[in-house]
Amino acid sequence: MKTVYIIVEGQTEEKFVKDLLYDYFITFNICTIPIIFSTKREASGGKFKGGGVNFDKLKNEILKISQKNSLITTMIDYYGIDENFPGYKESLKLTNYQDKAKCIENEIAKINRNNFIPYIQMYEFEALIFSDIDKVEYINNERVLLNNLKSDVSIFNSPEEINNSKNTAPSKRLLQYYPNYKKTIDGIVILKEIGIDNIKSKCKHFSDWIDKIKIIGVLK
Repeated sequence: MKTVYIIVEGQTEEKFVKDLLYDYFITFNICTIPIIFSTKREASGGKFKGGGVNFDKLKNEILKISQKNSLITTMIDYYGIDENFPGYKESLKLTNYQDKAKCIENEIAKINRNNFIPYIQMYEFEALIFSDIDKVEYINNERVLLNNLKSDVSIFNSPEEINNSKNTAPSKRLLQYYPNYKKTIDGIVILKEIGIDNIKSKCKHFSDWIDKIKIIGVLK
């Protein structure tokens, strides 16, 4: 059994790894373990988990985990990433979403650990839900709302193209029509209904990441 540690930003991504990726990868004899990245500490000294990602702290986390001699990867949203994050400013000059992600991933890869696979989620976790918007009916089956949401994103060729803005990011579009949407609950329920294989078929960058883990995880 191979172990893969996935550094994530918050509880939703943690549940995604535990509830979906674990079941998917275990069939390939790979065990995925999420680690919530601590962005800062509270005054009491306890860890505060979730929030914007600082590269220096992320690097330290990766180096610490790399000592376990297991495969390590990240699942970090492009949306809201620290503007001083390596490769971020350069990525803003690019138009293709995969080029943007790879621009940052290539910089993170310079940490230079052969058991590390960098991954940037375009543009945020909720983009995966748009792999099959019809499954949003599991939180609200109001067809008019669903049709409006589908029309709203019909201009995009891929869920991973849904853009990087405080008004139009994937989660903001969901909340516009479903203000009671809870990512830690509803998001996971919807994604379970969609399934990893269906997500892979619509989200190429995500799919490439999953396939890299399978290949490298089996080889190591």
